[in-house]
Amino acid sequence: MTGRVPPAHPLTDGPGTVREAAFTVLRRLSMAVVDGRCPA
Repeated sequence: MTGRVPPAHPLTDGPGTVREAAFTVLRRLSMAVVDGRCPA
């Protein structure tokens, strides 16, 4: 989002990596917060 492209790294690039896992966890946490605030 910043326009900067980080250097390629085996731990943070490619599918199923640390970056993708962290993003998934953050998204699940944010979804849980939204569900907790707005139980519909």
